[in-house]
Amino acid sequence: RDWREKKYVEKKGFRQCGTFDVVKNWHTFCVFSRDFSRNNALNIIKNADALIDKGEVLKSGRTAIVSKINVDGKGYVIKRYNKKSGLHQFFRCLMESRAAVSWKNGHLLEFNHIPTASPVLLFEKRWGICRKKSYILTEYREGIHAFDFFKSNIDVESKVDMAIKVTKLIHHFHQCCFIHGDLKAHNIWIARGEPLLIDLDGMKKVKRNKPRVFRHDWLRLYKDLRENDVAEVLFQNVKSNDFIGLEK
Repeated sequence: RDWREKKYVEKKGFRQCGTFDVVKNWHTFCVFSRDFSRNNALNIIKNADALIDKGEVLKSGRTAIVSKINVDGKGYVIKRYNKKSGLHQFFRCLMESRAAVSWKNGHLLEFNHIPTASPVLLFEKRWGICRKKSYILTEYREGIHAFDFFKSNIDVESKVDMAIKVTKLIHHFHQCCFIHGDLKAHNIWIARGEPLLIDLDGMKKVKRNKPRVFRHDWLRLYKDLRENDVAEVLFQNVKSNDFIGLEK
């Protein structure tokens, strides 16, 4: 299975094939799903920053900006990863971009039947082999962050049902030997009554399926939801000593 994962994601996921189309030149690298039209992909390559500015900004920070945009009447989320400084850009220009990591990880999750926002397009501004700004486009699903869901006035039974689903999702994710890296409640999206994982640029695959390897993910989620009504359901299968020192 590991071999099939690597072949699908690392080989097919970045080259032209039956599933993906590619636009590549000295200044541009773009790979996108063939379900997304080439004309729309070219428009994003040409106008990515303008589309972000005109869209509904969902998150804006020093290292990234996220906007909801519409393409042919369908909603998408576009995320631009910024370089922190000239020095940061210099050191990272030959490394895999964060957008490329998110693209690869999104397809890894789909390959393992783990719910996520489907990746549609990866775009990198380049100068030869040097990477500059990078962008990822994913499908948009109407929903709410898990943090807001569990803090809302929704009835307790619905919260408990969702907590069980979130727990099953995370356990399945870990059983596939993945760690998220930043599993806060804002990186779990609730859409159509189902949870999915988002913000995947810190996600990694580990060689061993051992509980201690996944401790950081549970700790990060615990920090957000430890005082929530459903905390007991969410963390019932996690050893209590993992949370020593976090009660303060």
